[in-house]
Amino acid sequence: MSERLFHEEVAYFNQKFAEAVEEKLRACHNEIMYDALTYIKDTGGKRLRPIICMLAAEAVGDTREKALSTAIAIELLHNASLVHDDIIDENVIRRKNPSNPARYGEKKAIVIGDLLFG
Repeated sequence: MSERLFHEEVAYFNQKFAEAVEEKLRACHNEIMYDALTYIKDTGGKRLRPIICMLAAEAVGDTREKALSTAIAIELLHNASLVHDDIIDENVIRRKNPSNPARYGEKKAIVIGDLLFG
């Protein structure tokens, strides 16, 4: 795969991930969860795990669109693990921004991580 195609794949996933999170945000009535999901969407990350998921689907003859919901779930699961990791390690910075525990406090960050796992 060329570098250009890889970057196209990343851009495609980032757009679809943002759209999926926006859909969740429209249904979210909890201010803290709304803010946390927005923060996760906006602070980015490499998002390699979901890209690998979509590429693997294409490698076996499926489409990235069919793998998209799984790829999004993988990214949310990864973010949940990062929230809990930041709590355990007492990290105040994640991706050059305040970590979820630093932003919301440990107790709320635990709930945010748990909700992302669900």
